[in-house]
Amino acid sequence: MKRKAAECLIALALAGALVACGGSAPVSHRALAHVPPPPPEQQPSADDYSTIRIASGLRDDALFRHHDWRVKSYSATLALRTLLTVRLAAGPCATYVSELYGNLRDLADAYRGEDWRPLVRVVRQQPKFKDSCASPNGPKLRPAGPGLVA
Repeated sequence: MKRKAAECLIALALAGALVACGGSAPVSHRALAHVPPPPPEQQPSADDYSTIRIASGLRDDALFRHHDWRVKSYSATLALRTLLTVRLAAGPCATYVSELYGNLRDLADAYRGEDWRPLVRVVRQQPKFKDSCASPNGPKLRPAGPGLVA
């Protein structure tokens, strides 16, 4: 009887030692792997500003310069993919980006013979990019002529 009790105690001690060596409380690897990103800024960073400017230019080129519906659709699809990386908090720039995204979605779904006049009217009534999103480096002075600053 004593021998059985001693064997059980030894087995329990070994099991306890194995559990103790395995680490402390169970840790969720998912919690360690998921670190939330910092909250977005209201004004775009320099990279986001450039991305929005490029996507806006692609939208304008597709809408006003290109006449082939396939070119319109392809350039809008490229602009949509670049615009997905932009993170902004609510504000006028985020509103501009959401409207730009909607315009690009319309252009990406282009088909032969589509009437673009309604979208052209909408885009012309929307605020301009420079009015909605301030440059991350502040206002820039452009030379008005040789040696002159406006």
